[in-house]
Amino acid sequence: MAYTICTSHGPFSGAGNFTIAKPAGIRTVATGISIFTGHDGATPRRYFRLGRFTLGNTDGFSRSWGLEYAQQLVYPLPPVWELLSYDIKDGASCLFQELVEAADLTQKQPWDRAPLPIRLTGATDPTAGGSTTTIWTYTVPTGRRLFVERSSIRIFHYTAPTTVGAVYGNILLDAVNVLTCELRIGTVGVQEHENQGAGPLLLNAGQVLSSTALNQDTGGGARVQIAASGFIFDA
Repeated sequence: MAYTICTSHGPFSGAGNFTIAKPAGIRTVATGISIFTGHDGATPRRYFRLGRFTLGNTDGFSRSWGLEYAQQLVYPLPPVWELLSYDIKDGASCLFQELVEAADLTQKQPWDRAPLPIRLTGATDPTAGGSTTTIWTYTVPTGRRLFVERSSIRIFHYTAPTTVGAVYGNILLDAVNVLTCELRIGTVGVQEHENQGAGPLLLNAGQVLSSTALNQDTGGGARVQIAASGFIFDA
């Protein structure tokens, strides 16, 4: 398991106590430490007699921990402590922060990490001899990843072109083609169809998946249909 910093208390000086919420650990940050406070010459600097804190609950107190470093961790702790008592010397102050358990997402499968289905579909009739047309675009949200399970491109003519060139459909990852389909036959109803191969795509937050079409024929009409599906999940 991992931890994250949750509730902060203080900074405090002198002696006192406060309630805590059965944290998984405690982080202390001492400031205002006098130059006269005893310490060794090592790195990190270890202080002597700077103070201490003690954890307990309504049944009593446990052991004490000395405030020996400017920043100090006590982790892990059993989830039973509800009180923190402190005694800080030499006019210093100390901030106490509760640590709570945070799931290590790297140890979970994507489908256990708040998945949400995503389906991207669209079609366009790109103008013959025209420029590239964007059909759809999707940016992976912050804190999420995108698993593209399948994608496909389908192209056909519904009106025969005067001169056959080529009609293209593309799926792009950050503006780089990852799937391309092209139609070079002008017969009405004949189609080209490409499916995603070589396994799924896995995108990180901020990456962009998009699809485009381009018609290099002269005259006629063509349809480009592009779809992608999968799910987003916690990074």
